[in-house]
Amino acid sequence: MKNKIIMSLLGISIIFMSTGFNIKAEDKEDLEVKVAIVTEPSKEDPMGFSAADYISNAYKQRKINNVSNDTVEHIILPYDFDKNSAKTEKTMEKIYSDSEIDAVVFTTKKSGITSYVKELEEKRKDIITLSADVGEDYQTLVDAFDLNYISDNRLDGRKTVQLAKEMGAEAFILYYTADELKNEDVSVKISQIESECEKQKIELVKTEIPSGDIYRMKKYVSEDINKKIDEYGEDINIYTTNKEVDDVILKRGIKSGLIISEVSDGCLLDELNEMYRIYRRTWDKGDYKGNTKYITDSSLKYEMSGRLGGILMQNDTLAVYAATDIAIALKEEGADISRAYNSYFLETSLNVKEGMTAEFSNVIAGNPSLKMISVDQVIY
Repeated sequence: MKNKIIMSLLGISIIFMSTGFNIKAEDKEDLEVKVAIVTEPSKEDPMGFSAADYISNAYKQRKINNVSNDTVEHIILPYDFDKNSAKTEKTMEKIYSDSEIDAVVFTTKKSGITSYVKELEEKRKDIITLSADVGEDYQTLVDAFDLNYISDNRLDGRKTVQLAKEMGAEAFILYYTADELKNEDVSVKISQIESECEKQKIELVKTEIPSGDIYRMKKYVSEDINKKIDEYGEDINIYTTNKEVDDVILKRGIKSGLIISEVSDGCLLDELNEMYRIYRRTWDKGDYKGNTKYITDSSLKYEMSGRLGGILMQNDTLAVYAATDIAIALKEEGADISRAYNSYFLETSLNVKEGMTAEFSNVIAGNPSLKMISVDQVIY
């Protein structure tokens, strides 16, 4: 029997069977590890910046709560770092001179950071360097960093249908606009939904949203959902490829007890926090174990337990979280970099630290230092 991690979102409990790895949950008695996350300013890379902000605040609170003594510091590059070598060098000097830093995670949409990474590795051979969605080609990443993580942002309609099936959907209601069919990614996802519905023996009902202003589009979808309930009952999965009507899908779905396997971008978290009126303090937003518990508790209250699904965070955010948690796990164990070539070690590290699961796969055959990463779906 293969080793497994079993995660129950309802109880937020994690059971570990024999893994061969001694990865521990957060513990104030652990070796103290310090990780720096280097990002561009918020205006240049809002996703990377907010991910670094969230996880650094989460670790700060864990330290206050005496459940961890690890530190994550968010270091911000100057604007246009690739054209401003003097200021960038000054920022990097802070890392060179901080003897407490054990690992550095870089996330930048632009290219040009690798020369500074190589200089860092020359000056600080004790530091682990990791990339999380850095804007360079694969070979450049492999040559510059110890470990690399790339978000898998491909839309996969098959997973959307599979999750709907698992939650008991007998029909899959798909709302889309004609303009969206011109988008190759959306068109591919719809094709995947079509083929997977046929495979899973779920009736697919494609419904085009008439063009018009946003108010009219939302009104149309809301009224049409009533018709679909009358025709197919409540065991239907409602989904849209149009982000503008995600809120209608959620409101009507929760009100009528329908199944929602995803919203348009895959992640329900922000929408559900707003829908359930869950207020998260700044430091608390990066605590995904806590986020999940609030949502599952609210789903029980609204009688939606087992009717909502999706991913816990965007893959872009996950790359930064994974790189940070893996660096800490390696340092806590005193493990060699090669330990992080093992996907099971990576999955376990993330699960222990953040309470979520993800899939890691090699991007280049025979080179395990470069991994594609995608968040696993969950049912709330």
